[in-house]
Amino acid sequence: MISNFDCKQKAFASLLLVVLLSLVGCAAKIPVDRMIQLTEGADTKGSYKTGQVTVEYTFNRSGDNMSMNGTVMHYGGFDSLNVFALFSDANGQELQRRLVYSTGYRAGRGYKGGGNFEENLKVPPGTAGFVFSYSGKPRQSSR
Repeated sequence: MISNFDCKQKAFASLLLVVLLSLVGCAAKIPVDRMIQLTEGADTKGSYKTGQVTVEYTFNRSGDNMSMNGTVMHYGGFDSLNVFALFSDANGQELQRRLVYSTGYRAGRGYKGGGNFEENLKVPPGTAGFVFSYSGKPRQSSR
C-alpha cells in the first residue's frame, strides 16, 4: 500500500526535476564559432543557416541601435514559423532574444522565395554578436 506521504514525495521530486531541467535549458550557451560578430558603422551582409531555415541578412549597427533586414527561406511545411535574433556576450551567454520574422498561422508549404523582414533593434549592453534561431510548428494537415 502506498501512503499519501510517498505520493507527495514523488510529486515533489518530479516537480524539482522539471524545474532543474528548465534551468539547465536557460543556461544554454550560444556557440561562439556560430556567432555573427557585430561591426559598427557599415552594412554587413551574410547568410545564416540553422536547421530548415536560412536567413539572408543585412545589418548596420550604430551605438546601441541596429537596423536589420533580410529574407527568411524555409524548407518543409510549417503551420507557423518564428525567427529570432539571439544577442549574446563574448562568452556565448544569451543576453536577449528578439522576434524578427513571423509567418503567422498556416503559412503554407515550404518555399524558396521566402518572406522579408525589416527591424530596428536595441543592442543590449555587453553584446558581442548574435545568431538566428527559430521555432515552428510543423505542417499537421493540408487544410
